[in-house]
Amino acid sequence: QSGLRCRVKLVDEAVSLEELSSFDVLYFDGSNEAVVGRFISRLDGEGILLMGSFDGFLEMGAMVNFVKKQKRVTFDIDVKNSSRMGIGYRAQLLRIANRVEGDR
Repeated sequence: QSGLRCRVKLVDEAVSLEELSSFDVLYFDGSNEAVVGRFISRLDGEGILLMGSFDGFLEMGAMVNFVKKQKRVTFDIDVKNSSRMGIGYRAQLLRIANRVEGDR
């Protein structure tokens, strides 16, 4: 048992920071980038996997960004942002990523 509750939340303006802290994975769709920046800075160090699907997401401090490439969906990973949150990845996952940012 890993202890991961696998609770995922699509983040929007209506959600509170306290509510977000109870999730393991947060997904930001990029519909409101001001909200994204505000929540990411407040969640620093909480150990929550921050995922999204829009340009510039990793640069905002997130860990995984889904990218459409031709007819496939792939992903970019920022290992520096992830390690700051206490999250690591297996080498197999990093090998299949479209792009890996930060120090390995």
